[in-house]
Amino acid sequence: MMTPPAAIDYHLVWFQHFHKAAGTSVIELARQNGERFFPRHENGNPLDDAGQPIPLWRFSPTQLQAFVDDCEARGVSFVATEWGVPHLECLAQDPRVRLVTCLRDPLKRFVSNYYYDLYGGHTDARSLETYPGSGPEAFCQHNYYCRMLGADGDGAEDPGEARFRRAQARLALFDYCGTVEAGLERLAQAVGWQPADVRENASDAHAGQLVKALLKGRLRSVYYRLRFPKSPPPEAFRAEFRHRNRWDLALYAQVQGLAREAAA
Repeated sequence: MMTPPAAIDYHLVWFQHFHKAAGTSVIELARQNGERFFPRHENGNPLDDAGQPIPLWRFSPTQLQAFVDDCEARGVSFVATEWGVPHLECLAQDPRVRLVTCLRDPLKRFVSNYYYDLYGGHTDARSLETYPGSGPEAFCQHNYYCRMLGADGDGAEDPGEARFRRAQARLALFDYCGTVEAGLERLAQAVGWQPADVRENASDAHAGQLVKALLKGRLRSVYYRLRFPKSPPPEAFRAEFRHRNRWDLALYAQVQGLAREAAA
């Protein structure tokens, strides 16, 4: 029998990190508020003894329950999942777990993801137009949020209305779901954190990152940053993006609307 919430002192903040949606800022906020991370982790994502990400999004409910038990035994109070979405229905039923996430404007997220991959040498695409579908990862595909939330596992399945409805239902399981554009203050309030001075998406600071890459001898990154400077996407790309990402745009608009209602 599950322990009543009032009798539980332990809590585990579980952050669903959507790639290039202020995840690093949320994780830094958790650190500044004294949350304890998994003994081995990468940006809040638990790692196994070999230094590989623990595929929590592939865990069964029984395995996931055992993982939360292990976190409690270790005193771990913060976990992030970035490369897949775990069994949210199981986590939402556990009174120890506080599920939080935030979505970023789909076009802004996609453009940020492209330049991050380009400058880091993670993609062969040399334009925004050729980036969609340039790799198997969900974050460079259309309708990224619906792929991640609406599919089972790592988001490989193509989204449609059924997946969109599933994504809606799964977002409703979160204790907090907001937008990056609205700031992180309400996320902090939802889990009892104090607001802190964190820079949102520091990787988008072009000049600073250029200098950093130069000082570290990352000449390829320096070349890409100079050869392909960040620029607003052309209108033709914006129109195509709106057409191809209608499910994600609808999901984001819904979250945006709920955030406005909560703030009113």
